[in-house]
Amino acid sequence: MEKKKLYVVSFGNSRKYLMEYTVPAHADQLRKPNPFAHIEAALRAYLERHLPEANDFTYYTSARATEVCSGHRDRYADYPALNDRSLQEIEHELLNEVRDGRANRRISLNAPFAQILGRH
Repeated sequence: MEKKKLYVVSFGNSRKYLMEYTVPAHADQLRKPNPFAHIEAALRAYLERHLPEANDFTYYTSARATEVCSGHRDRYADYPALNDRSLQEIEHELLNEVRDGRANRRISLNAPFAQILGRH
């Protein structure tokens, strides 16, 4: 029997979105499918396409999700839905996060203290 689940999900430091997921009827309890796998793969592909020199996007592309209990659905009514449009927003937001993080690391490595520690 298929069961619908509702999740509050975010990636990196993105805002939070609502995602409804229908658990396939054939899914067993030990090997449940990852409802976020296709989104994580799409975000990783986007970041790899725009930042081919970078190699670790795990923090940015891993879903941070919380299942919403059926009795609490109305509490999250104002959250935007996770759809194609919001996925584009997340892609741009994560791209900026990665670029900012890389720039901050470069600045830190160029600081005089970094030279003292031999990190250059």
